[in-house]
Amino acid sequence: MSDAPKPLLQKLLFTFLLGIGFILVGAAYYMYISPDRILLILSILVFAASLVKGGLLLYRIKIKNYEIVEGVCVGFTTKPLSKFRGVKFMDAQGNEATVRLPKNHKFMIEHRYRLYFSKNTAPPVGSEFIDTRLTTDSFLGYEEIS
Repeated sequence: MSDAPKPLLQKLLFTFLLGIGFILVGAAYYMYISPDRILLILSILVFAASLVKGGLLLYRIKIKNYEIVEGVCVGFTTKPLSKFRGVKFMDAQGNEATVRLPKNHKFMIEHRYRLYFSKNTAPPVGSEFIDTRLTTDSFLGYEEIS
């Protein structure tokens, strides 16, 4: 576990902390403000879902079931009114690939990055919307390489 990539460990920690935060807020609201069972049940469900998601991510990290892609960011392609943008990377062999990622990830041109993806991804379907959803759901994280 000590050789696990830092972005995956950060995602794992954030997932567990998010679940703990939800259960603490739900329990505190139930005990001290108002005995709202619905909020308590919802917070328990979110906590359970975060435990499952974190457990699956921990299992993926332990068995190293992720792909690592390294390259230099060489450009962007954006579509209006889209939550995603294409980020163009070039690897060491000169191959260029475009990866569709959420716009909230900040990449800079001419910087080297290491991207982490799930290995068990479905092949492209042909629909741009479905293909974008499949690739963004398999994206686990990234880090800048100096």
